[in-house]
Amino acid sequence: MNWMNFVILTTTVEQVINQYLNYRQLQKLKIKTIPSTLEAYNITTPEQFAKSQQYGYDKFSATNFLSNFGYSNEILISIVFLTEYILFSTLLEIPFSLYYSFVLEEKHGFNKISLKLFIKDKIIGVLLIVVIGGPLVSALIYIVKWTGPLFWFYSWLLIAAFSFVMITIYPVLIAPLFNKYSPVEGELRDSIYELAKKVDFPATQLYVVDNSKRSSHMNAYFYGFFKNKRIVLYDTLIKELSQEEILAVLCHEFGHYKMNHTLRLIVIQQIYLIVFFYIFGLFVNDIQLFNDFGFQNTYTFVGLLLFSQIYSPLDQIFSFISNVFSRAYEYQADDYALGMGYDLTDGLVKLNIKDSASLIIDPWYSTYHHTHPTLLERLKNIKSKLSTSKKTQ
Repeated sequence: MNWMNFVILTTTVEQVINQYLNYRQLQKLKIKTIPSTLEAYNITTPEQFAKSQQYGYDKFSATNFLSNFGYSNEILISIVFLTEYILFSTLLEIPFSLYYSFVLEEKHGFNKISLKLFIKDKIIGVLLIVVIGGPLVSALIYIVKWTGPLFWFYSWLLIAAFSFVMITIYPVLIAPLFNKYSPVEGELRDSIYELAKKVDFPATQLYVVDNSKRSSHMNAYFYGFFKNKRIVLYDTLIKELSQEEILAVLCHEFGHYKMNHTLRLIVIQQIYLIVFFYIFGLFVNDIQLFNDFGFQNTYTFVGLLLFSQIYSPLDQIFSFISNVFSRAYEYQADDYALGMGYDLTDGLVKLNIKDSASLIIDPWYSTYHHTHPTLLERLKNIKSKLSTSKKTQ
């Protein structure tokens, strides 16, 4: 089998599927009037709906265009290759990032970042990738060359350990390079800690991050292992949502913790990685793989990039399976918040309306691409659970 022909075939099939799903979603974004399925919830006005549709259309078009735009010491060669690859990818991506922030997001009122801050972010990002990625690639190549037939297992251990280290140090050492994190004060802080105590969530620190200097989008999340959980709220979230709505959003996040959703998704990710490296072990020294793509020598890092193209169909399957679990977990976390007495309806609606998120999403497109159910799907689930709860009372 010629591996280049295999990649061309699978890439073509993947593109046909993606373009068909994109076409379906594009038709949804062209709808001008509020459909009855959405109108029944009375969550948007004609003006807000038109704004979300236009933002969704512009964002979708830009993202779709970008996704279709193509782009003797082995360790030293691989690091040089990695550096060149990163620099080339970054230079190729910069025009699209500029368009996204200063044209698309600016047009719809979400961009807050200055050009100076944009350039600073890009420089820091590239430096971090080179500084962290260089040693990681060196270690990976060493493992492949010197650990024998079980290199795939040791490679997985390396990447797994690296992932856990990054999860630990990123919020503490790296994220502050981009944003300022300040303690949440006052009644909101007390209410959050009270809720955390009520549900037995081990919150040790509570921060607000100045996301408003970059964007007006909103979010809330927690991080940390074991009994050391830290909660982060976007300042835009605190500004737009009431205290009760913020507590409802956080109760949803606490639901993920209580039901071990994050841990389960990490397990799925680790299964993906170990399968990836095991199959990579079958190709790493296959001279035909390199020859089919025009390479005369078998460099490990180059082989990893080439194999990633062959692995793409399995990658899509794993991504879909992960999305299925993730979407189910979102429903479960919503149900948990309801069980604790918090109706997420108002908070979810505000999060979507204020962000001009698309309110009409093709079900096939959403199922294939999205980690979260659509707003209407979640509202329908909440309404159903509330109705069932009232009947049983």
